[in-house]
Amino acid sequence: MNDVLGTLAQPDSAVTETIVNMLGSPRLRNLAAHSAGVPARSVGGSGSQYVWTATRRTGSTIIDVRLTGPDDRKLLALQTAAGSEAARLVEDSYPPYRLETLSAPSGPVQVGPKTGRTVGLAVLLGALLGLTLLLVERRLRSSLGQREGLTQPPAQRGSPWER
Repeated sequence: MNDVLGTLAQPDSAVTETIVNMLGSPRLRNLAAHSAGVPARSVGGSGSQYVWTATRRTGSTIIDVRLTGPDDRKLLALQTAAGSEAARLVEDSYPPYRLETLSAPSGPVQVGPKTGRTVGLAVLLGALLGLTLLLVERRLRSSLGQREGLTQPPAQRGSPWER
């Protein structure tokens, strides 16, 4: 059993490649399209209205399913349906295997940087750096002042008996 289990755990195993093919198959595309309420003929490979590709990351067992198309709501519906349909399809074909999604369904709109938060953090860090420099300068001045007082000739310092 060790050789069999070791072979299945390898990223380049035939089972992993078969699962990649299943995730890019017309069967899964049609199931997801039907579940999402999208015409199955509009979902396919390059040149389709909704392009569906499945690839395996080199040297790993991570499979990326990429969906692109013109309507964000339909893409989100396809993405949601694809996850559940893919898990069911792989489980039916290979009962010992279970697909796990690495990311939750997300909108196709990209999220930009939070400018206000970034500026606020920069101002706060700048203020802290400024205060630190002021404290260091004050400490250095007092330290140098004490040294200058010790290095002055006795006539300039004054005698402790002169008050």
